Amino acid sequence: MDSFQIFFLLVLHSGSGNPPPPVLINGTKGGSQLFIPSFNISSNTVMIWTRITGVLSGIIMGKQYSRLQTSCSGDYEGKCNLLDNGSLELKSIMETDEGIYMANAETEYKTQIEVYHLQIYSSLWAPLLRTGDPWPMNGSHVTSAPLISGSDVTLDCDAGGQNVTSYTFYRDEKTICSEPHVTCRGRYLDFTPITEKDSGSYTCSIQNQVSSNTSNSLRVTVTWSPEGNILCTAEQIDHIVRLGCSWPGGQPAANVTMLYQNLTETGRDQVYSNVSQVLQDSSLMCGGEQLGRTSSCVMLFEPPQSPEHDDASEIVAMEGEAFTLKLILRSDSQSRLSSSSLHILPADFSWFLDGDFEPIENGDRLLVTSSHDSSSLQIPEVSVMDSGHYVCRAINLVGSRDFNFTVKVKSRVSHPLLSGDVIGRAVIGILVGLVIIFIVVCLILKRKQVKPKVLAPKNKDLSTPHIYENTLPGARDGITTVSKLEPIYEQIEHHEQSLYCNVSSLDCRGSSLDCNVSSLDCNVSPGCRNIS
Repeated sequence: MDSFQIFFLLVLHSGSGNPPPPVLINGTKGGSQLFIPSFNISSNTVMIWTRITGVLSGIIMGKQYSRLQTSCSGDYEGKCNLLDNGSLELKSIMETDEGIYMANAETEYKTQIEVYHLQIYSSLWAPLLRTGDPWPMNGSHVTSAPLISGSDVTLDCDAGGQNVTSYTFYRDEKTICSEPHVTCRGRYLDFTPITEKDSGSYTCSIQNQVSSNTSNSLRVTVTWSPEGNILCTAEQIDHIVRLGCSWPGGQPAANVTMLYQNLTETGRDQVYSNVSQVLQDSSLMCGGEQLGRTSSCVMLFEPPQSPEHDDASEIVAMEGEAFTLKLILRSDSQSRLSSSSLHILPADFSWFLDGDFEPIENGDRLLVTSSHDSSSLQIPEVSVMDSGHYVCRAINLVGSRDFNFTVKVKSRVSHPLLSGDVIGRAVIGILVGLVIIFIVVCLILKRKQVKPKVLAPKNKDLSTPHIYENTLPGARDGITTVSKLEPIYEQIEHHEQSLYCNVSSLDCRGSSLDCNVSSLDCNVSPGCRNIS
């Protein structure tokens, strides 16, 4: 019955357009329910209890006059009691007793009305918490559930069809619905996905208006597989070799088995065994099992091999580019076995250049990077001087081998053959340049040209090899003859054969030896200098 129907019934039965709202009462199936009016009852009050069953129908459960009657009458005789304070006690209630109950308190002066809405709920029995599997055929409770990490999981709080109003889930006695990857939707608890942290003891609680109950405890164990595949290992420690089979990280731990020659070892997660030496061409085998998943590997004891490497090949690089030499070890047997299950012995690597005894070290120009089965030599900016013969030496427990790399670096500067036309143009250009240089030099020297001066020192006796003495006609005795310098033409040869000077009309008068030099003509060619 909805709220509108209840209101309509109250209007009809109370005779008032504004009936009081009903008081909600929750009753437990099989138990007793007490209806207590809020108004006072006097000795002259008449209490009438009515159960409203329809629009115009109702059942008078009982009338109480002056607090004298204590039991109900009619159809409810023996079913309820009327108490001295005007309350109604309804006994052994069932689902059929749900409905509207009205109390009328009538006196000489007024009538008071109170209305009650009774809802019947059953007492809840304990629900069953499970992982979605069917109920056990023998009725026993499930106490544990192994779940795989990373999978979506749903727990079911099965109340068996009871009238439940709310569900609450707990892990280790703490509510869990607030976690990000957990969703509570009614009777179901969803993990999307479940993780390692979700392991624990789970319970669920159910409630309704009259009772609550808690489920069985379900121990959830989240399992996960080991990461990757099982590993075969061999390590030199002092004078022994340590063999190993390892597959850790799973929950529960994986079962691991080792086989080498006549040796067999077993354990959880990982197994190790020490031997004095390993024989060439022998093998180590490892196997693992966890929750139905298996993994295996084989390690071959053989010298370093690289079937793809070619010692005779030449590697060409261009100057200025980044350049890398790389060696990857692999066994020929990998053609018969999967690469994930076949392991090779780990090796140590060294790089050499052009027969050097010292290996190449990491520096600004060279970078060596190695793992257990590969090594690379990187040159960020290769030059012509990096050309040469490189050797990568790999050493493992069984033996060693040198792998050769021939590197040729080409220069980016090209030298093409010159054609006749190009040569001719070059020669013409050179000649023109030389002529221009010659003209510029001559102009510079001409600007620096200076005329020479001859200075005759006074009162000095000058001796010259070209003086002739003559006696003038009519000269008297005792009169000194006058020496006359004849014109002299002397060619002075410069040591560079480039300077020639002609001297003329050198006239010296009397014994004063004053000489005037005139008509001095010098022809100067490139490289000449004046002589004075």
